[in-house]
Amino acid sequence: MSFGQIIVLIALLITLGILLTGVIGMARGGEFNQKYGNKLMRMRV
Repeated sequence: MSFGQIIVLIALLITLGILLTGVIGMARGGEFNQKYGNKLMRMRV
């Protein structure tokens, strides 16, 4: 793998982690979603 492919893979994994955290937080609702929901959405974009 080239250096560029490794960077893209790392960025993909970080985005996937943020996405899953946001979806799970939104599904559970509560204080976590109110506090971090918009921040996690902005991080994905």
